[in-house]
Amino acid sequence: MFVDTKNKEVWVANFGNSTATCYPINANGDAAPIRTIRSAPAGYQGLKFGKVEAVAYDSKRDQLLVPN
Repeated sequence: MFVDTKNKEVWVANFGNSTATCYPINANGDAAPIRTIRSAPAGYQGLKFGKVEAVAYDSKRDQLLVPN
């Protein structure tokens, strides 16, 4: 999980479905993600994106890193 205080978002690595999802920092309860990173459309098996276990932020490059 990564808390982006600049954009007021929380990024979560989802090992179970191989995605990284983004939520508003003030989300509460069963909130829907505002963005999802995946390697294939929802419902299809992605071939390039493995089991996501972590997320990190590179402040120098302003990039979200999701290792495969």
